Amino acid sequence: MKKSKAILLLLRLPFLVVTAGAVFVGTAFAWWQNEHFNLVLFLLTFFGACFLHISCNVANDYFDFKSGNDAYNKNALVPFSGGSRMVLDGFVKPNEALAISFVFAILGSAIGLYLNSVSNGNIILFIGLAALLFVFSYNGFPARLVNKGLGEIAIFLAWGPLMVLGAYYVQTESFSSFWVLAVAFPSGILTTLVLLINEFADKEADFSTGRKT
Repeated sequence: MKKSKAILLLLRLPFLVVTAGAVFVGTAFAWWQNEHFNLVLFLLTFFGACFLHISCNVANDYFDFKSGNDAYNKNALVPFSGGSRMVLDGFVKPNEALAISFVFAILGSAIGLYLNSVSNGNIILFIGLAALLFVFSYNGFPARLVNKGLGEIAIFLAWGPLMVLGAYYVQTESFSSFWVLAVAFPSGILTTLVLLINEFADKEADFSTGRKT
């Protein structure tokens, strides 16, 4: 397999649909409530969130390889389980995967810092820092949340309140309505359900490596 194709598979781009959905929900609610839409800010929010999601995807593959989780997984051919397996199968080196994860984290962070600089206060900065914490703590250091039974909660918070409220705030620079939080919950729940469905095929490997999913 060509390295370029392996890296593309490593990114797991189809899963970005959940990120797109969360950003669209927050932006659409801002437009519906305030009749305000800034295309440039929307695109920056979309790509920033997608870059952080890609960083998380690649970091998960790296940490699953290091923990032995992917090696235990016997359901590699199930489309939405077992990660991309590009690191496990030797198409991408572990240090290359980690570097790719860092690159996308830096890109997403740079966009977040810009959005924070053009908005009031530091709300975007705090949301971005929380997102980075989830990126590297979901399956890696310092917290390895999946080993503590907190992985699903982290996913709910990241793709629900954090991402939807972040997209809303970028457009409006306010949290003036309780209902924006209400519309954030379905996004978080749906994304968490996607994760839960994928975990059924991985349950034996997760159990073998101490993951509490």
